[in-house]
Amino acid sequence: MVFENGFGATGTGIKLNSFNSTIYPQDVMIKDNTVMNNKAPGIEVAGAIRFKICGNYIKGNLYGISIDDLDNVIPSDFEIESNYIYLNRQYGIKISNGTRGRIINNKIWDNAEGYDGYDAVRATATYITFELNQIYDSGSSGYAQRDGILMDSGCANWTIKYNDFTNFGARNAITISGSGHIIKYNDGFITENSGTATVANGEYIAHGLASSLNIGQSNSSVLITEYTKVYDGVPVTVGCDFVNATHFRVAVYWTNGTAITDDTIQIWWQVEYTG
Repeated sequence: MVFENGFGATGTGIKLNSFNSTIYPQDVMIKDNTVMNNKAPGIEVAGAIRFKICGNYIKGNLYGISIDDLDNVIPSDFEIESNYIYLNRQYGIKISNGTRGRIINNKIWDNAEGYDGYDAVRATATYITFELNQIYDSGSSGYAQRDGILMDSGCANWTIKYNDFTNFGARNAITISGSGHIIKYNDGFITENSGTATVANGEYIAHGLASSLNIGQSNSSVLITEYTKVYDGVPVTVGCDFVNATHFRVAVYWTNGTAITDDTIQIWWQVEYTG
């Protein structure tokens, strides 16, 4: 089934929902529509499985796309791909319940048009692949999207890679909740960083990872390699003995157990968010 050429409505632009817990939409494609200026969501799916929303222009609605359960049917195995979602009054994409979804290659910008404090994407969902999307706020509407992605409690096992987050300023490109996430290789949201430094024992180095990751001992790996192998005739050993949301601390010792307090030891370092 394919919906095409939807445009405008006083309620929802395109609505797809279950009839009851045993009769619900399956294998539906919502494709190549222009969905604009609806008082409710542009595209609303409630209680459907194996659906695909692709190639649509979605503008000026309450939400761009809304996904939720209905009649105990949790949306699953869905795709949101290659849509233009912009200038909607609140969320670009709002997923209230869903699992095993792919959100791929969408352009999502300048939502929260008319209201501050809404997000480009807000979700309570599990096993989501979120890749190759462009999310930004040009500022042209006079209102600000809050976060690029806001995960509510109940989120788990997201893979977020190769996205471009632009112009979020003091706001978060991603606000994380839940566990089991893989987040890396995104522009505008740093989850791995490396560099060189000349240090002594106990020095702190800013790692530059995104603040909303809340980096600590349990969700990061820190690798430090000494370039200075020997100092004052004694071999050198280096490591990390502390890491927090903004910095890590370097432990620098001779192999005889004495701390090196001279700021002379050259190192290479790498810090990575591990989830």
